[in-house]
Amino acid sequence: MAMDGNTNSFVAESVGESSTATAPAVQLSRQQIMQATAQCLRDHGYDKTTIRAIAKSLDCAVGSIYRYFKDKRELLFEVAQAAMAPAVQRLDDGGTLVDSAWLYFESASSDPALYRLMFWLAAMGDGNGPTGEPLRLPPRADLAGPLDVESQPSLGTRMPRVIRDLISHWTRLLGNHDLACQCWFMLHGAITLGLDPAHTIGQIERAYTKANSEEDTDTLGDNGRDDVTLL
Repeated sequence: MAMDGNTNSFVAESVGESSTATAPAVQLSRQQIMQATAQCLRDHGYDKTTIRAIAKSLDCAVGSIYRYFKDKRELLFEVAQAAMAPAVQRLDDGGTLVDSAWLYFESASSDPALYRLMFWLAAMGDGNGPTGEPLRLPPRADLAGPLDVESQPSLGTRMPRVIRDLISHWTRLLGNHDLACQCWFMLHGAITLGLDPAHTIGQIERAYTKANSEEDTDTLGDNGRDDVTLL
């Protein structure tokens, strides 16, 4: 998936692709548009995946797409995040942290270019991300109550929403925000470097087992789960 001439393509689309195309108006769902966009990316790559090309594949006016997405960048960002969403959904459905880690690896590895694109698009944001949401890592776990995202300072990194959601889930399971971040960093590194994930996910599983075995001890405090580390 080529990403040359990215900025120019954004400008060209915003100027040249208005909602006044002559194609008939078609009532499409957000999901239909995202599916067509994903197919267009697979078939033609980044540069040729334009709002006009997507509209043509759906036989609709470009305005039908702009009804849901303000521009190409927002649309592609949502498509890329949707590809990783099953790893979060697995946890919502009662799956284990290890199940989630394997599904995350499989989803990212099935389309490495789309996975990289997700982070590139997040980095292209103005600090609020393509969708206008604050981009920060999840906070440390408050074991006595819910996670309070707004009380935590930005860590100076732009993270896609789906990654923040995943780390939030892992924080709850591990009881330790730093450990959840370490697990994700290691898995992300294995994916981007093309390494065998078995060793990394094995470490994540051992961290999870250790964290949960210490949950039942009487000395959690400074010598409890906060000391669990992968490094």
